[in-house]
Amino acid sequence: MDLISSKNRKIAVVSFAITACYLIINAGLSGGLVQTISYLGLIIVSVLITEFLYKRKTFTVSLFEIKNPKTELQIVLLGIGISYAAFVTRFLLISDWNSLPILYKLPFLVLILLFVYPVFFLIYFKFVKKYSFQNLGFSFNQTWIGVPVVVLFAFIGLTFFPEKQQFTSIIEESGFASLIYLGLFTAAIPEEFTRFLFQTRLIAKGISISIAWLIVALVWTFGHFPNFYSQSDALSAFHNCMAILPLGFLWGYLVHRTGSILPTILIHSLNLWGMHHI
Repeated sequence: MDLISSKNRKIAVVSFAITACYLIINAGLSGGLVQTISYLGLIIVSVLITEFLYKRKTFTVSLFEIKNPKTELQIVLLGIGISYAAFVTRFLLISDWNSLPILYKLPFLVLILLFVYPVFFLIYFKFVKKYSFQNLGFSFNQTWIGVPVVVLFAFIGLTFFPEKQQFTSIIEESGFASLIYLGLFTAAIPEEFTRFLFQTRLIAKGISISIAWLIVALVWTFGHFPNFYSQSDALSAFHNCMAILPLGFLWGYLVHRTGSILPTILIHSLNLWGMHHI
């Protein structure tokens, strides 16, 4: 069964519609309505472009070797839980991180390295469970699918909303190497790798495709809450999470549709998504 089949499509459309209504209403009250509609429109067009270009009509997790769905899902949930605990401690419970002695920081840095980046998942699934990289989502055959989406967002964003683009601001402030490091190694690879493991194991355990897609998008989205909250108040942090939820929907769709994390890594790592700052 596919994410775009009738039953799954209904859940996906309703989830996106609720999110879009919230963002549009908020934009109507606070400003930025044109940007918000453009942002949501780009998400929809990205899906339509992918459906038009990508010829394989059906994808199922049976295409992947998943050796023990229950145990592996538990491992993924444990890793995500530890990473969330580390984020909450780092951003919400420790008021002055920079002044802490290195011995106090070290446990959190180890947890972040193992479960946020996530080295632990790589060691467990690649070297303990002995999965191939292809069965872990690193399939190069579908990488090109991300190119039209990157071009679309780049053109609209840089042409009509240049002041919102993280891409240009990071290059101007820190250089292109910093863009690659921040986008690729601290965000895109760890987050999309975790997304793939979580989404495929939920589906393999019997969760419907659309519900698994929705759960993973929500978990990814609100995993950013501690960081957002550390920079603002709870309501602003919630709004910032809702603003990135459409990206979570899109990236989860691309992971499921292509069976690869490389298209989403390509898109995610370039940090062209400043339009979600609404």
